[in-house]
Amino acid sequence: MNEKTVIKKEHHALAKLASSGEDAEMRPQLGSVQFKDGKATATDSYVLGQIPAETGEECLIESYKFEWMKEVPGDWIVDKGLCLTPTGDGDSIRQERIEESYPDHEKLWPKEAAFEITVGVRHLRRIVEFLDETCHAVHIRFGGPAQPIEFVGLKTNRNTAKNNKANGTKAMLMPFRERSVDQTKDSQ
Repeated sequence: MNEKTVIKKEHHALAKLASSGEDAEMRPQLGSVQFKDGKATATDSYVLGQIPAETGEECLIESYKFEWMKEVPGDWIVDKGLCLTPTGDGDSIRQERIEESYPDHEKLWPKEAAFEITVGVRHLRRIVEFLDETCHAVHIRFGGPAQPIEFVGLKTNRNTAKNNKANGTKAMLMPFRERSVDQTKDSQ
């Protein structure tokens, strides 16, 4: 295990997934990014994101501190005392120890999938932005491998899924065409 945790620029995107505002005050662990066992993880209890990281001792870094860190070029090092120090020029930031335990998210990741679909992030982002302007919730239907993914906008209160009814908004996303292992061997 490394002695220190390294916070890189790609970890800043995770801070967007952590809870903020009042939720983060009530449950500070959900307003933080966890660095542990070679991974950086963030959740607001609805959305969960994780990317590889160089980690030392487990630590939770409050998400709002990533806004400060992105102003300074280079990586940040977290020592055992929870002092965040930039590798370039800049002042260190002190992180208070968060005593509340982080949710056990490892058991939530699916072990198996009925089928897998690969889509372009840019295309998915465009659909999400479109739906965000027209509805509060969305019903997603997967037809199977190599089939389009259908998104149906719902009329609903943001806090409840009760009485969901389609609001007429629809979008469809085609998965990438993937070549089978046999097709790849034949083309070489």
